[in-house]
Amino acid sequence: MSIASPKSLAPAERLAPPGEHHQRLNRLRDQEQRRRVTIVGFGLFSTVVTLATLAAIVDYYAPLGFMSRLTAWGLIVGVVVVAGLRLRKWMSFDSADAVRQAENAWPELGQRLRTSHDYQTTPADVSPADPELVRALETQTQHRVMERPVKPLGHSWPIAALAGFCGVIAIAWLVTLILSPDWRVTTGRMMLLPLHYSDVQLEPLPETLDQGDDLIVVLHVNGRPIDSAVMKYRTGGSTQWYEVLIAAANSEILLGELTATISDCQDDLEIQIVADPLADAIHHIPVRLPLLVSRWDAEVMPPAYTGLPAVDAVADDARIPEGSQIRLKAQYNRPPASVSVSMVPEATESPVAEIVDAAASISLFAGREPIEVTAHGTTSDGVRDDSTVMLGVVPDREPIVKFLSPDEDAEAIPTAELRFTVEAFDDYAITEIELRYRIDDGPEQTLWKFAPDQSVAAVAQTTTLALEDLGIAYPQSITYYAVATDNRSPESHRVTSELRFVDIRPFNREYEFKEGECNCQGECLTLEKLIKQQREVLGQTFAETQRKNRIESESGSVAEKLSTQQQDILDKTQALKTALEEKVGPLPSLITATDRMTDAVEDLSGEDLDAGQLSEEKALAGLVAARRNLRQLLKLSDSTSQSLRKIDQQQHDQVRMPQREPKSGKKDQKHQLAEIRQQLEQLAQKQQSFCRSASSSSSSSEIPQQPSNADPAEPSPSAHQLAEQQQQAAAESRELERKLQESEFGDLAAKRMAKVGEAIEKSAESISNSASGVDQIDEAIKQAAEAARRLKELSEHLGDRHNPDFADKLASAKRKAIQLADEQKDLADAIIDPDAVAHGDQIDEGENGWVDDQQRLADRTEELADLVQQLLADSTQQDSEVQESLAKQVSENPPSQAAAKMKRAKAAIDLGQNDVASKSGQSASETLTRFAEGMGKVHQSMGPARLAKLTAAEKRAAELVKSLRRASGAAEQAMAVDQTESFVESVRQLAGGDAELTDAVNALTNLSQPPILLVEGLRELDEALQRKIQEAIVAGAMQEADGPVPPEYADMVDEYFRVLSDDVE
Repeated sequence: MSIASPKSLAPAERLAPPGEHHQRLNRLRDQEQRRRVTIVGFGLFSTVVTLATLAAIVDYYAPLGFMSRLTAWGLIVGVVVVAGLRLRKWMSFDSADAVRQAENAWPELGQRLRTSHDYQTTPADVSPADPELVRALETQTQHRVMERPVKPLGHSWPIAALAGFCGVIAIAWLVTLILSPDWRVTTGRMMLLPLHYSDVQLEPLPETLDQGDDLIVVLHVNGRPIDSAVMKYRTGGSTQWYEVLIAAANSEILLGELTATISDCQDDLEIQIVADPLADAIHHIPVRLPLLVSRWDAEVMPPAYTGLPAVDAVADDARIPEGSQIRLKAQYNRPPASVSVSMVPEATESPVAEIVDAAASISLFAGREPIEVTAHGTTSDGVRDDSTVMLGVVPDREPIVKFLSPDEDAEAIPTAELRFTVEAFDDYAITEIELRYRIDDGPEQTLWKFAPDQSVAAVAQTTTLALEDLGIAYPQSITYYAVATDNRSPESHRVTSELRFVDIRPFNREYEFKEGECNCQGECLTLEKLIKQQREVLGQTFAETQRKNRIESESGSVAEKLSTQQQDILDKTQALKTALEEKVGPLPSLITATDRMTDAVEDLSGEDLDAGQLSEEKALAGLVAARRNLRQLLKLSDSTSQSLRKIDQQQHDQVRMPQREPKSGKKDQKHQLAEIRQQLEQLAQKQQSFCRSASSSSSSSEIPQQPSNADPAEPSPSAHQLAEQQQQAAAESRELERKLQESEFGDLAAKRMAKVGEAIEKSAESISNSASGVDQIDEAIKQAAEAARRLKELSEHLGDRHNPDFADKLASAKRKAIQLADEQKDLADAIIDPDAVAHGDQIDEGENGWVDDQQRLADRTEELADLVQQLLADSTQQDSEVQESLAKQVSENPPSQAAAKMKRAKAAIDLGQNDVASKSGQSASETLTRFAEGMGKVHQSMGPARLAKLTAAEKRAAELVKSLRRASGAAEQAMAVDQTESFVESVRQLAGGDAELTDAVNALTNLSQPPILLVEGLRELDEALQRKIQEAIVAGAMQEADGPVPPEYADMVDEYFRVLSDDVE
């Protein structure tokens, strides 16, 4: 401050205007102030970054909780606030501070700058001074300040240093953020976001569980492994918690997929997952009880006409007659909310289930077919159950009627009395038997009608027809048949026997033996053969017209066959008529016969079987009427007779020639069966060859090097070639399926062939995929092997089904039933207890193997059921006792019911219900065992009847041998030869499928006619009959081994040895 005494002036006058140096000083002040604020800002920011980085590093290595991180941020903010408050004074930089800094920076200015600043900014605080002096000071100060360069009052490096430090930290943080996922989590956590180093996700838990199911809990852990994972649970109503560790499958590190299982859940569950950082709530999982049918019961009310009482039984074992009312009851383990019912075959009206508590009652009507009933039950909590039961229905079979006498193609003189013995039997009752006949092509008449007073299942009646009362004479004939009706309601069964014939022969008949042929003198052998053939065709047409509900397609096929046979007879008859007309002129009866045959051919070609039958009857009457004319001509002793005999010989040779094949090219059933079986075997061999080739191709692709002994000229086929081979095999299988559908080998054969075709097509598809680069060769081989197995089984089944020997077929059914019962029992034991199966038993382990084995057993049992149905059809040729016994055994233990039980066992295995599957399998095994025992009883019932027939045939053979040896004249020899021919035909029917007897019969018929050779042939046939008698006796003794000879065989054995003694004498 100046020491001069200022003038006394006003304040406005004392101050000089501010100079430029004051403006420069203000700029320096502002610049320094910004510098200090910047330094403090960077410093505080650096502090925050540094402290946050330290906290992040701590959290990275030792994760901090939310509160810890929040506390860390609180501390950081506190430090910053304290530092800011402490530095606030340093940041308040004013003009005085700027002057002070400038004096320090420019010491040569002395006090001028400060004095100038004081007089300008705070004149009241300084001593008064002369204005001139103050202005001089301002001028001088301004001049000196303006001469110097303006520099910042403070250094700038702290700003650069702090900025560089913050930049380095920011870059390091960013790089780490990009490279390290964990650091990204750390950054988010430092921002107080709800992030964790371990991402733990719980797969959604099931809303409900079925009783017995396993609860599997799955955690997915991403990022860092977690320290522990525990599942806490408790069952419904329990207060105690149990813990199950949640762990990885193949590692102790808790990372990736972690699982825990609660096995066999029986009650409701409460679940909580404890796996930091997962915060899981308590889950409630209800456990649903399964819905199962514990028992099927059936109340069976048979039709009144059967006379059977109502029964209550287990549905599987119930014997249900056709037409019964069934009250089926499904007993569930808990009440269902609703039950719907489906049936196979479908009913006209869907049955409705009545639910009472835990039982569902279903009312059904039993038709002819087995009924498969499926109950679709649903509970209120959504549990479903589809339980199936197979009800075996015993159909009301048609009655069987046949003649015991007279013999087929019998002869009688016009004054004889014909004795007709008719036998009929039914599974319930016969209501009426009627015997009808006609003379030639005259009107049909009723000879006798019988209605039993009581309900009887078997009837055998005899009636007599006095031919003398009919006024009948040679060469007329009688056509007759029987009709039987049963008591079926509301519509009874009506069946007819086969057509049979009785020829009226002359009172006197002389036999002659000439030129290797023997016949009754006056008979035309060619005409007799034509009459026999015409009767056969008429019998077939009659049988077809008597069939009910004929299928149009089948009728067309039968009509075509009959038309072809009738055309063949017509051609032969016309040839005979033409040859005779050249010698003796026209024969009206033969002309009538050929005209009616022509009409029959046209009618049958048009599938009019009824009209065809009438035409055939008239044609037969014409042939029979021709006998008289030819007899009169042949008995003459002139050249005409000789010419007619020569014509007869020539035409007879042509008639005896084998019939030409039908124009359609169809073969008889025997040849067709042989051809189909051969094709099945060939196709099976092709599938086996494919398996070997495919296996070789697969091995060669895996191991390029061939063995040293390999033939390089025969490379393994390629996958493309194998695919073409299977496609060709699939086409062959479809062709075989078509043949089986058109044949008379049953519906099952065609269905089995369809399965074979599917397997071959799947094999072709798999091998084609292998050619495209997808390795499915093993699957192709598996399907081909399955097809080969099915083909062999089908061939064997067809051979058994159409075996002409009824006894062999019966024995085959018994053998198959025993084998299936044993295998099914082993499988049932293995399902419930795998250790219980013997070491040598071929039972595949595991549910997949059990399912396949059970399916194969069910398929084979269905084939057994098909074989049994054919047995029932063939039993009509057996004695009534055999038929009745077989029908009874099949109805009580039907194989079809066992097959249904096996299918239910397979379904139970699929559902994991092994105890139910084992129970069904055991029941099926027991059914088959009882069936096999029943077949043994049927076979035993055949013994006495067959032994009686064999003994009678052997006795007749011995008598014929005596007759041939004792015959002295040509007529006696001719008569004995004629009797021998009739005997051979009867033995041929007795032989059936017996190879030894059939060979003996064929050898005898192939011999020339002279008696010496016939005697030798008869002796061989007689010896074959004796061996069969011995076998029958031994078989009877084996069946009842308590005594040396069964009582029922005693009389027959005595008779056999008596006849044998006569033969020896």
